[in-house]
Amino acid sequence: MFNLKQFSLSVTAIAATVILSTVCSTAAQAATVHTTDFIPDATRTNFNGFEGLPASFNDSIYVEDRIKVEQVNGGNNIVSAGFPGFEGSGSWYPNGGDIGYTKITRTDASDFVNIGLLRASGFGITSTYVYQLLKNGVSILSDTLLETDNSGGYLGFSGGGFNEIRLGNYSGDNPNQTLSGYNALAIDSIELSGSSVQPIPTPALLPGLIGLSLGVLRKRKAQAVLEKQKA
Repeated sequence: MFNLKQFSLSVTAIAATVILSTVCSTAAQAATVHTTDFIPDATRTNFNGFEGLPASFNDSIYVEDRIKVEQVNGGNNIVSAGFPGFEGSGSWYPNGGDIGYTKITRTDASDFVNIGLLRASGFGITSTYVYQLLKNGVSILSDTLLETDNSGGYLGFSGGGFNEIRLGNYSGDNPNQTLSGYNALAIDSIELSGSSVQPIPTPALLPGLIGLSLGVLRKRKAQAVLEKQKA
């Protein structure tokens, strides 16, 4: 006997699954690494140049334009004075280095889409940069970047699917370097672009989703009839 209640629940469940799949489909996107500036100034949505840092900064967290920067396990020893080669009068650099790393997030913990920044090393010699992208605390990308001339440069990531970045800089050439050891990373001019808000199916789309659900149920019913006939 046809069970209308069970049928309605099945349609609702399948439609909900389709909606959830649509909303979460971007989570598996692969991020792309950039070593040259790829974000036009005109498309910036957020910018943290550390220009609001006081001359004497005794904290490990700084927020500017909804971009949160934190020195993890490094103590409250950030030097706010502009690092050589950077822009403006402010930058983020652990005074004399530390054993921590730099963490970057949005203040609302939402995903990044495109993010870039200026990077430099306080070692003055060959050094290895380490970067790690995470989604809700789970690493999705981790690698190193070698610099032999202490010239500094740009580092960015596009593609979305991550909401945290961890960075460090360590002396020497070590492709297997991790975010541990004596760190002398300096950063400046963090820029963002793109929106991390994903579209949610509107009521106008629901008839199509329900139609898809009905098609799935019909297919299941036909398969069940065939299996019963074979038995």
